[in-house]
Amino acid sequence: MIRKAINDDIEIILKIFDVSRNYMKNNGNPTQWPDSNYPNIDIIKADILNGNLYIVERDGKVAACFSFILGEDSTYANIYDGEWLNNNAYGTIHRLASLGITGGIFEEVFKYCADMMDEIRIDTHKNNTKLRKKLIENGFLECGVIFVEDGTERIAYHYSRCNSSNK
Repeated sequence: MIRKAINDDIEIILKIFDVSRNYMKNNGNPTQWPDSNYPNIDIIKADILNGNLYIVERDGKVAACFSFILGEDSTYANIYDGEWLNNNAYGTIHRLASLGITGGIFEEVFKYCADMMDEIRIDTHKNNTKLRKKLIENGFLECGVIFVEDGTERIAYHYSRCNSSNK
């Protein structure tokens, strides 16, 4: 089940991000979320306030969280070494993280988001091979490179329900 996050979820969300940071660090991706300052409590509170933060529950327990933001994302305004599949309205998945207690989280999140929008964009660090594989398996296409707020490079992906090469 997926539901919107509320302020009472902040403690478990912080734990999810800590678990994910450690997982990335110990599995070849130490620089995507290199310190405990990202994602931080201010980002979490803003996402909750804006209605963009979601909780994934399994068997009544929190298993993961993610942000799904509808509309243009300024981070995606410029793409290098490629191009977006189209300029249609889209939603963006950000800060997808899990406690690692159950599988199939990405697929559930993707289905949830795809039920809301035909176009979805997401980015990740080049060393996040697990997510990059999941993206391709679920019909996302690698479109190029973007730079996030801190100036670091991310690989940008785009899913378009209308694109015949997607699932």
